[in-house]
Amino acid sequence: MHSLLRAALRAPPSPSDKAGTFYMYEIRPRQPNQPVRRAQAKLGRAKDPLKRKVQWFRKCRGQRQRWWCYWRVPFAAKFERLIHLHFKLRGAWLGRQPCDFCPTKHQEKYDLEACGGRAGVRAAVELYLGLLRWRILRVDM
Repeated sequence: MHSLLRAALRAPPSPSDKAGTFYMYEIRPRQPNQPVRRAQAKLGRAKDPLKRKVQWFRKCRGQRQRWWCYWRVPFAAKFERLIHLHFKLRGAWLGRQPCDFCPTKHQEKYDLEACGGRAGVRAAVELYLGLLRWRILRVDM
């Protein structure tokens, strides 16, 4: 395991870190001629994933979202950092590029293929949940 990941695992949660939800969804273009050629994964955290889903749908109107599932975790910011770091180290992070559907430069977008697909994202999430020994609730959508 990479030293940055080991350090992030050992670090205590921030005093301001709260319970929340870690979610993932797939982004695909609505039409074949839209600019997104490869599937992307959006990985993030929210207090209310259904509210977040509506926010992203309104903000990035051109994208087709396929929400997979979410996990309720005791320290959402710590967990999000671990997962983002994991996929950045694998070279899956797409950087702060302008969104294909809105003017925002999203930080939480990853190349789905480089993540190992849907199964790769789930495997990483389950790995870190196991290493942290957190009891969580997973909800498939």
